[in-house]
Amino acid sequence: MHQWKKTSYALLFFFFLSIPGIRSQSSLNQAGIGALSPIGKSSSIYSSYSWIQFYAGLSSNLTAPTISCPGNQTVCATIANNYTNSGAGWDATAMPDPLCPTITSLTFATDAGVNPSSGSTLAGAIFSVGTHTITWTATDNCGNTSTCNYTITINPLPNVTAPSSVCVGSTATLSPTSGGTWTSSDNTIATVSNAGVITGVSPGTVTFTFIDGSTNCSNTTSAVTVNALPVVAAPVSVCVGGTATLSPAGGGTWTSSNNAIATVTNAGVVNGISVGTVTFSFTDAATNCSTTTSSVTINSTPAITSGANGTICSGVAQNYTIASDVAGTTFSWSRAAVAGISNAAVVSQTDNPITETLTNTTSGAVTVTYVITPSANGCAGTPFNYVVTVNPSPTVSSAATGTICSGVAQNYAIASNVAGTTFSWSRAAVAGISNAAVVGQTDNPITETLTNTTTAAINVTYVITPSANGCIGTPFNYVVTVN
Repeated sequence: MHQWKKTSYALLFFFFLSIPGIRSQSSLNQAGIGALSPIGKSSSIYSSYSWIQFYAGLSSNLTAPTISCPGNQTVCATIANNYTNSGAGWDATAMPDPLCPTITSLTFATDAGVNPSSGSTLAGAIFSVGTHTITWTATDNCGNTSTCNYTITINPLPNVTAPSSVCVGSTATLSPTSGGTWTSSDNTIATVSNAGVITGVSPGTVTFTFIDGSTNCSNTTSAVTVNALPVVAAPVSVCVGGTATLSPAGGGTWTSSNNAIATVTNAGVVNGISVGTVTFSFTDAATNCSTTTSSVTINSTPAITSGANGTICSGVAQNYTIASDVAGTTFSWSRAAVAGISNAAVVSQTDNPITETLTNTTSGAVTVTYVITPSANGCAGTPFNYVVTVNPSPTVSSAATGTICSGVAQNYAIASNVAGTTFSWSRAAVAGISNAAVVGQTDNPITETLTNTTTAAINVTYVITPSANGCIGTPFNYVVTVN
């Protein structure tokens, strides 16, 4: 371009010399050019030389505009993964030469990744991700041009992903898991490691920002909700075969850590299955957050293992020891009033053993039922019936006195109020009666022959003890007069 200008000026110069009347110094003076010849030289000799000097001086002072580009630029893309430039900070500047004092245009050109790809300013231009070479051209009013160029690099935003929510005390993983650093907008709500592992701390909303280690570009996740854990409550223990209700009783699902020990419904109803320890977990349907109860002990329900039947004698204290299959079991018992038993009803008795003395006022056996309820570790067992047969205490109902003659066999039939009663009798030696004492006799009737060795009547006492169904009655004195 510059060589073309010199040639153009040379042609103009010779054209100018070819005009009649211009070649002489006077003509030049008239034209306002003045002397062109060196001092002391003939103008006729040096006129052509002077014009050449004029051209050379003129052309040497015609320089292109001075253009200045900014340095290479590197920025991060915006949220749309491109970059919109604001302001004219990336535009080139140009200064014209004094002989060509006007910059007629200052324009740029670049690739199709910039919109617009050419123009007079980069203000408002949209850059795609990548490196773009920008070339600026300045043109002055003499047609001179100058260029400069530089690069603008748009680094992409890191691609980040996050869960929509996390539970207090739980963890989740963001993406990416390496290549930079993660920060939390509020560490009191959730923390994050550089591996992208977030931990819920307290209920609230939080975002996380990742800074790429190679580009220093950052991107922030969408909001993550940290949900509170559901509040649960459970009893300390439940009985085998028993039920209890957990809290909450709805709004999610309940699960048991061991269905062989205890089951649970979604309404929170626990059923004890076997002895052991179990926990229950509730998952909130709205937040999907879970909480586990403290341990719940499933206790055995006690059962009475002692005998269900017994027999006692009227008027004799019984001694029934209640036993259970669970150590430490306590008992509560009651007994209704029964016809033929003189004792009044009793309730809520806790004595063990049962030592109550029952009195049978009849001549036959009477059954009495004790209802016993065992309890252990807060578990009440099935009420147990202990049935005791109260046999009457036999009494001798035959005559208390009699009269016999000495040397004649007596015939005293002993009778009792209780059928099947047997008797044991004895007789001491009596002065005036020749018979020796007897003991442990069981004959009935008594047919002993007594001999009175005196001339007066003598009384002899038989002590008779009745027995029936293992019950020994009160000894009875039968006094016989031996004439």
